[in-house]
Amino acid sequence: MHKGPKKNLTGRAVQALAAEIMSGKYPRGRPFATEESLGRRFHVSRMTVRVILSRLAAKGLVRSRRRMGIFAARPAGVRPVGLLINDISQISSAYFAALIEGANSFLHSAGFSLSVMSLSGQNLQNLSPLSGIIIPPGKITPEAFRAIRRLGVPYLLIMESDLPGPAIRMDPGNAASSLAQGLLKLGHRAFALIRGHTLNVDRRKWLGIEAALGRAGIPVGRILEYRTEYDAPATGAAVQAAVLDMLSHSPRPTAVIAFDDSLALQTISALQHAGLSVPRDVSVAGFNDSPFSAMTKPAITTVRFPLFEAGRRAASALVAAAIKNKPARNIILKHEVIWRESTGPVLGRK
Repeated sequence: MHKGPKKNLTGRAVQALAAEIMSGKYPRGRPFATEESLGRRFHVSRMTVRVILSRLAAKGLVRSRRRMGIFAARPAGVRPVGLLINDISQISSAYFAALIEGANSFLHSAGFSLSVMSLSGQNLQNLSPLSGIIIPPGKITPEAFRAIRRLGVPYLLIMESDLPGPAIRMDPGNAASSLAQGLLKLGHRAFALIRGHTLNVDRRKWLGIEAALGRAGIPVGRILEYRTEYDAPATGAAVQAAVLDMLSHSPRPTAVIAFDDSLALQTISALQHAGLSVPRDVSVAGFNDSPFSAMTKPAITTVRFPLFEAGRRAASALVAAAIKNKPARNIILKHEVIWRESTGPVLGRK
């Protein structure tokens, strides 16, 4: 009758230590906890500690060095963490660079690797086994998402979206609302949006802007809206056409919210090419605080999301979820609106 609780305690200790080792808590090359400290921590005898260590050794998580102690080890057959990209051409963007750098900062220290997967043309069912999948925002169809879930591995969405499941939450809707409210305080009442598409995170941004402008008495029908689908070869032409169209409207928009910094930069270029000054004639804001956004002239007002930290936390959480055979959980990170030179008050208003 007494074996059951003891067995459960041993199993819980193995699971807890395995998760810590895989999370990088005990860097390779440094001694692992002593038998005495493990006994005190889990309230078990030295014999039970040795059973725990033998199970960890069988998993390839610890190894013993004669007269040196016990060390955390890289387990054999470690499965990588996957990062899903809708289009492989996106991998060079500052957004994905930050996510990848953050994920690798954890994975390399814990003995794991990152596998970048392109959703376009990828047969998800034929992927090699993974510890988990990081799913950034993008144009992911319900069919593709169902295929991802059929893989049966833990996953984490980057940003809240229309897709179900745990996420690294950074509240893009509230971020977009804060951006719109700031522009309202500068006196802007005529708005245009240059968005990518209508799915997931972009939809959250749109809803946040709509809510903020609606509270200010600006109905949806008065907001000019243009879509680019983030299609790199055609985006420049789409932005040029959007700017020419918005300039033909009366009243002409005094503020443009682009749904990422690349779109914002192209909007500024198109406005300047049309002979307008930013922000004197039109204010422009973006999202993601790409490295170039602070170096352009004018520097771009934007929303900063902690993408490096999101990548690091996502990788760590997925590895832990795989070890525990449990779904990952929501993680909350904070965004920040960065006000720069590309936005200013409407002329004639304070």
